[in-house]
Amino acid sequence: MKIMRLWRSLVKKVKGGLAAGLMLGSLGFKVKGLTAQQIIEDGEYFAEILARNKMIGFIGLHPTQDEHFAILHALYRGDDPKPEEGLLPNENHIGNPNTLSSEHHNFVMSQWHVDNPFLPEPPSFTSMHMHTFDLPKGVGSTYLASLCLMYEMCPDHFKKELELIKFVHHTGSIAPCGDQGLVAHPALRTHPVTGETMIFWTGPETSPEVECDWFPAFSEWVHQYLSDGRNWYQWDWKVGDFIVWDNRATIHSFGPGWNHSQRIFARGSIGEEMPYFDPGRQSKLNPAFGDVIRHHTVAKDRSVGPNPDHIPLVFTKGIYALPGLEHRFQKATMFVYSSNGQIPEDAERVKAETWNPEFDIIPVSPESGNFLERYSKRALPGAPLEGQKFLFTPNGDLEKAYAPSDDLFSTELDDQGRWPLLRLIEAFGEFHADLRHAGHAWHYPDWFPHQPLKNRPWDWHNLSFIDYEGFEDSQPPFDFLVQFAVDTVYGCFNHLETNEERKEIIEAIVDYLQYMLELNEHEIDR
Repeated sequence: MKIMRLWRSLVKKVKGGLAAGLMLGSLGFKVKGLTAQQIIEDGEYFAEILARNKMIGFIGLHPTQDEHFAILHALYRGDDPKPEEGLLPNENHIGNPNTLSSEHHNFVMSQWHVDNPFLPEPPSFTSMHMHTFDLPKGVGSTYLASLCLMYEMCPDHFKKELELIKFVHHTGSIAPCGDQGLVAHPALRTHPVTGETMIFWTGPETSPEVECDWFPAFSEWVHQYLSDGRNWYQWDWKVGDFIVWDNRATIHSFGPGWNHSQRIFARGSIGEEMPYFDPGRQSKLNPAFGDVIRHHTVAKDRSVGPNPDHIPLVFTKGIYALPGLEHRFQKATMFVYSSNGQIPEDAERVKAETWNPEFDIIPVSPESGNFLERYSKRALPGAPLEGQKFLFTPNGDLEKAYAPSDDLFSTELDDQGRWPLLRLIEAFGEFHADLRHAGHAWHYPDWFPHQPLKNRPWDWHNLSFIDYEGFEDSQPPFDFLVQFAVDTVYGCFNHLETNEERKEIIEAIVDYLQYMLELNEHEIDR
């Protein structure tokens, strides 16, 4: 009992819920399949992601105005003790007469800005809910660049100068550019949550408080940084999309090609904070957040540049997608083969001794064709059906299968290094469900007869194996090669808009692969 309580206290500190393969900490994070209420109720989790990634976007969220406000409050972290929100309900950039411009790059460069930097306490977060968008994909996109990465890439001789001066921010102000009454802020800014140092560059009209002979060269360097599309995170809009970005740590712009009636959104803001520079500020991030798996030979990725991953993230359902099991979504479940519908005594004892209030045990008839049959055949071949037990994670993955004779109360690790059953169930109650890439077979490993892929090391970064430098002279792992093929297939249909088109391509690919096997094209020298 004492050991289990200690375990429970430790595991509370290790929350995260991001599947291996994600670049947590890079600029930009894309999620789909959620409701506004899920975000509000899970605000601590998404606030941690936003603090690290500086921008989080929810595809097709369609929040109400009240939900819009509630999400901002749920996600806000900062120094404002009583953050208040603001909202412009029908923003369309009507003050910009050039939105139909065909000069895409020049237009984007002319629009870079931070919202209201001329205020003594500029807003901390900006949000957009796109409720009217009558344009092709990629037109009128929003772009963000990291002010943290700007600092990291900045030449050292400029960094030393920036520590000593303040910038005046005319961007967005109606005051004349020569007005000395505008508030000046430190040129370097400390992020109040992460402790990161940022260059507080807020747009082309940023200028030093006092004349500096090095400033023109520095301004040209910033221009080159913002000109490089590799430093941009791009959000392509659809109706209902909702994004929030950290106005302290990013600068944003948008693309042309639209008139003001085609792109209308509600723009929100929250938090008012005075910029300051304190290089000794400590991070308030949870160091255990993420639950990632990394190969011991590969250094942890610490990039703060744009996240190159274009695939949205979802909370997968796995087994809980089956009819009648939807209510178990994001809950740990043990299914037990029982001909009479009764739960075996040892399983009842497991339920009685666990501290996970959402854990449940469900009896299933072992008759042919039941949904557990494939798991039974693969994990427990030859074992008696009656009394077989299958533990599923909150993401709907099979964690472990138990034969009727297995000791459910063993306190030792099994031969594959898994924790004892009660510890697994307890951990499932404390760990957050994983966000995983949508459409990837390796996130549904238990639906396939081959190796599990759910623990693909995060440092592969979804790159094709030919770009990966960690293999040295050895062959890429088998499951990596399988994943590369799956990712390639997904990339072939991810741009298509209808399920019918997507299905047609997948079926054609399956036909060709089957034909390759029939012709023995897999054989060497063929």
